[in-house]
Amino acid sequence: MKALLVSYNLKNANINQKTTLHQALYGYIDHSNGGRYKYEREGLLKKYHSIKLNRGVFIIDLKDKGKILPILRKNKASIKMLVVEIPKSMLRKN
Repeated sequence: MKALLVSYNLKNANINQKTTLHQALYGYIDHSNGGRYKYEREGLLKKYHSIKLNRGVFIIDLKDKGKILPILRKNKASIKMLVVEIPKSMLRKN
């Protein structure tokens, strides 16, 4: 199956954009009531079929690129992409 290898760099983004992007992609733990309750917020890479390879590098299903790439562009990430062919069993929801 065709997939998209995405590599991004955030050197042109400010700290708020970096935080927003990482929380949107990878998720975060939300605390409320003085830390009494914890809620795990899923990121986009958990919702869609993906593989995180390294810091700033991941593989997504080609059909999901329209849901993930606009967030990278909005937060001033410089993006490099490559279409790759991988077995379908490698891509899974995390």
